[in-house]
Amino acid sequence: MPFGGHAYSQNTSTGNTFFNPQQIFLKEKVTIAFDLIFSDSVSNHSEIILEISHGQKSLVKVIADLDSVTGLSIITLAGDSVIKRHIVSALGVDTLFRVNAQIIASPGGFMLSSAGMAPIEAPLAFTSGKKYRISILNGKSFNSETNDNRVFSASDPAILVPQEEGIAYTEIFLLILLVIADIAFFIIIYLRNRYQKKRGMLQTEQVSIANVRFSEKAHPKKSAIHLFGGFEVYTHDGEEISSEFSPILKELFILLICRNPDEGISSTALKEILWYDKSDESARNNRSVYLAKLRQILHKVGEAQLQQDKGKWILRFPDIYVDYLDYRSIIGKTIIKVKDIEHLSAILTKGSFLPECSYLWLDDTKALIADYAITLLTDFSDRMDKEKNTELINSIADALFTVDPLNDTALSLKCRFYNLMGKPYLSKQLFTNYTKDYKNVYGEEYNRTYSDILAYS
Repeated sequence: MPFGGHAYSQNTSTGNTFFNPQQIFLKEKVTIAFDLIFSDSVSNHSEIILEISHGQKSLVKVIADLDSVTGLSIITLAGDSVIKRHIVSALGVDTLFRVNAQIIASPGGFMLSSAGMAPIEAPLAFTSGKKYRISILNGKSFNSETNDNRVFSASDPAILVPQEEGIAYTEIFLLILLVIADIAFFIIIYLRNRYQKKRGMLQTEQVSIANVRFSEKAHPKKSAIHLFGGFEVYTHDGEEISSEFSPILKELFILLICRNPDEGISSTALKEILWYDKSDESARNNRSVYLAKLRQILHKVGEAQLQQDKGKWILRFPDIYVDYLDYRSIIGKTIIKVKDIEHLSAILTKGSFLPECSYLWLDDTKALIADYAITLLTDFSDRMDKEKNTELINSIADALFTVDPLNDTALSLKCRFYNLMGKPYLSKQLFTNYTKDYKNVYGEEYNRTYSDILAYS
C-alpha cells in the first residue's frame, strides 16, 4: 500500500504480519489506517499495535489489550496521559477492526478511532516541519500467554501524507497563529500549575481502570443526601433539589448534620456561627424562619425529624439516606469487616467531603474525616491478603487517592493491582505521574524507587 512515495515492507517470518517503521515529514496532517486482526484463542494478551516517535523519544503508544473477561480494549499512552477505551463487540475467531489515526500539527495533535469505540483525542503537540517515525505492530508484547509469539496482526496499512505544495501566505499566517496559540497554551498551563501549587491543591494525574464492583456501587438517588463529592439532595421521586437551598439555609442544614449529630447543636452555637452580627431577638427570628424553610424542603425528601431536645436542635433521618452518617457508622464500629471497607471505599471514592464549602467551623470535620479514613483503610490493607483481594486493593487505593492524592499506601496498592492484573506498563506510568506531582507539591524528589513501592507494605 503506497504512502508518501514509499511502500510498507511486510515480514511474515513468525506467521504474523507486522510492518517496518517508516519516517514521515509532517506538514499539516498525516492519516494512518490499518486492519487489526486477532484471534480470541488467547485469553490475556497486550501488545503495542502503533507507535509514533521523534528521534529516540516515544511520543505515542497504542496498546491492544485482550482480556478474557472484558474483551478487547485500546490503551493510548500519550505523554503523561493514559486513555483506555473498551471496544464493544462480540469476540470471535479472526476478529477484525479498522484502526484509524491522525497526526495533526497542533497541540491536540493525535486522534484515534475504531468501530465500536469512543474516539480518543490526546493533548499532545506535534510540530509542522519535523520528521516522525511510525511503527505498526513492530513493538513488544506484554504478559503474553503465547511465549511472546504475536497474537495481533495487521493488513491493508496506509499512511497518507498530503502532497507538497508551494507555501501560500495563508499558510504562513496560520503557522504564526499556531505558534502564538502554542505559547499562550503553555503560559496558561504554567500559571495554572503555579496557582495550584501555592494553594496545595495539585491533584495526582491518576492512571485508573474502572472498578465495576466498587466504584459503580449504587449511590441512592431517591430520598438521599450526599455530602461526599459535593452537596446533593434528592427527593423521594429522585429530583435533585440542592439549588433550593440558599447559602444560609445550606450552612444551617450542614451544621445540623455534621456538628454533634448524636447530641445536637444549641441555639447559642447557631447564633455564634450564622447570626453573630445580630441581636438575640433578630437571631431567634431568623432561626425560626430558616428552620421552617428547612422543614418544608425536607418534606419533599422523606421523613426527617427536626426537634429540640434538652436545649439542643437535633435532626434525624428515619428513612433518608445520608452518606456522612453511613461514614460515621462505619468508623465507629469496634470490629470492621470486608463489607464495611467496601462500603466506606464506595463513599469516599465519590469525591472529597463538601469540596465547595469553605466554612471555618467545617475545617476540623474535614481533617478528621481524612485522618480516620486513611488510618482505617491503611490498617485494613496491611492485614489483608493482597493477592486474593485484587478488587478490594483497587477500591482501597482509589479511596485513599481521593482523600490524599499523594498517599504512599495508595500508590503501593494501585501499582500492585496493575501488576497482579498483568498490566505493568500502567503501574510504571502511575509511578512516573506520582513522582512528578510529588516534586511539584513538595519541591523535592520522591525518596522511594519503583521497586521500593512494590515491596512497600
